[in-house]
Amino acid sequence: WVIGVGAAPMAVQVTYAPLDEGVDTATLTVTSNDPADPTQVSSYVGDAVRYGTQTDTIEHSQGGVVDLLFAVDKSGSMTDDIDKLMDAAPALFDALSARGVDVQVAVVTADDGCINGTPYIDSSMSSDAQLDAFNTMLNGSYGTFTEAAFQLMLTALSRTSEGSGAGDGDCNAGLLRAHADLALVSVSDEREQSPNSWDYYVEAFRTLKNGDDDVVFHAIAGDFPSGCEGNEPGVRHYEAVVETDGIFLSVCA
Repeated sequence: WVIGVGAAPMAVQVTYAPLDEGVDTATLTVTSNDPADPTQVSSYVGDAVRYGTQTDTIEHSQGGVVDLLFAVDKSGSMTDDIDKLMDAAPALFDALSARGVDVQVAVVTADDGCINGTPYIDSSMSSDAQLDAFNTMLNGSYGTFTEAAFQLMLTALSRTSEGSGAGDGDCNAGLLRAHADLALVSVSDEREQSPNSWDYYVEAFRTLKNGDDDVVFHAIAGDFPSGCEGNEPGVRHYEAVVETDGIFLSVCA
């Protein structure tokens, strides 16, 4: 701007756009060619107060078809966590039933990928039978890959054959349905330790389905990025969750 001697003042608008509640301060510095006093500084204080709270309600359609596969770390430090997972099973099955989900649930623990007991749990089973089967799956054998959830799940899913009887190559026959979404859940208090990168496995899971949105990865693991209560952070679990828009929950909680 050019302001002549004795001219009217020039108005300058300063906008305050707070990022959160609380007090903020700022300064505005004006420099000019005035030889006597070339710099003028003015100070400002902004006090951000929440105007109100808005609640958005999003309605999701009920139902759906989902294959839900858990990979559970059975190392020694996980004993109490596995007990808690079993204690939570009734709430899981009740919630799935209440939402009308056509779901098959399985838990893989063994290196060969074979689900212990029946290959999956579904709504045709009574509540007691569902819990008994879940407990049997959790008590399956484990080995080298017990802290490698991605590898366990990929091996389990490679041993399915829709509509066929179980054999040496398809011990989890019927677990992976072509028309179902695929939900994968890792439960561990350690870093994920599969031999390949996390994105290798995410892509491998996606190739089993029709599109990227048909696969979601969830994790119950050590808090990211610092861990919790002596448990390691869920490294690699976390990255897969973020990539697939899943849910990351604290194993410490």
